[in-house]
Amino acid sequence: MRTPVRPAHRFPMLLIEIVVPMGDTRRDHELVALGRRIIDEIVQEETAPRAVLDRTKALSRVVFHRPAVSVTGAPGDGPAHRWSVRITLPHDWMPGAGIFVKRISRLLGKDGVWVYVVPAAEGGLGAEGRLLSQSALTSLITEPYRSAGHRPEPGIDPVCGMAVPQAATLALRFEELDLGFCSEACLLLFAEEHGLPARPAEMQVPET
Repeated sequence: MRTPVRPAHRFPMLLIEIVVPMGDTRRDHELVALGRRIIDEIVQEETAPRAVLDRTKALSRVVFHRPAVSVTGAPGDGPAHRWSVRITLPHDWMPGAGIFVKRISRLLGKDGVWVYVVPAAEGGLGAEGRLLSQSALTSLITEPYRSAGHRPEPGIDPVCGMAVPQAATLALRFEELDLGFCSEACLLLFAEEHGLPARPAEMQVPET
């Protein structure tokens, strides 16, 4: 029996926009510290190489907005003083968005946070002056690991360096090795770079 893997990394390229509640007295340096805590809390994965985590943190942004006025249609002023958060992330990472909502809410105060998750369609994110496909985004995030010259080995995703169960669902045979992948994004990038079939269903999967 094969072990299912997560549909995508837990740490995509993110844009997190936070509307500071009316009346909040935090100074800019306190918001900077809070923003870094949010990134550190979200971008974590025990089996991921430090270089990949550091690259992901560098590609993530937390932006704070201070509104001149904030109102709702509810009676009283309470709801208008809550935190409002908008997270923009690649569409393929939506299945893992719940963990972002949970962690951000815990840092800001679970009962007073509204979170809106906005999925960006394929090609809807850009960096370095160009739009990024899923493969291009995965390449950008994992470049520090891939450029280090690691040789493929069983149990390690050859694209991002994460530990993968030997019975991983996403797997292929390459140079007499059975390689597993943590996500379809990593598998597709590896296939693209090595001239292999582009669809997971077409890959040569090791026998169980």
